[in-house]
Amino acid sequence: MNGIQLSPLTKNTSTISSNLSTMLDIHTIIVYSRVYMIPSPVSRINISLSEDVLMMLKKYVPERGLSRFLTEAAGEKIDRMKREKALKTLLAAPPSLRSFGDARTYIHRLRRGDEKRLKRLGI
Repeated sequence: MNGIQLSPLTKNTSTISSNLSTMLDIHTIIVYSRVYMIPSPVSRINISLSEDVLMMLKKYVPERGLSRFLTEAAGEKIDRMKREKALKTLLAAPPSLRSFGDARTYIHRLRRGDEKRLKRLGI
C-alpha cells in the first residue's frame, strides 16, 4: 500500500483502507483550503526588490517557501485594496434619508449642483 506497512495482526484491511482514505481527504482539505493555495497554473516572473526587503525575506522566510510567501502577500494586498475600494464606494453612496425633509434637502442640493454645472457649461 504505497509504503504503508501493515501489522501482521491487522486482519480488517477495509478499515485500514477507509482510515487511509479519510486521512488523505483531511490532508487534501487542509492543503487546498488555504485561500491562496488554489491549484492553478504557475507562471515564472522576474521581480525587482529593494535590498532591505530582500534581506528581510532571506531572514524570515524559508528559501523553499519564498514563492508561496510572496503569493500570499500579494493576495492579501489585493484583498486589502478591494476592501478599501468597496469602502470608498460605500461612503460615496447617498446618505440614508430618515424623513421626507431630509430627502427634500438632499434632492435640492443635488439640483443646485446640477444648475451650477449647467450654467458653467452654458446650457
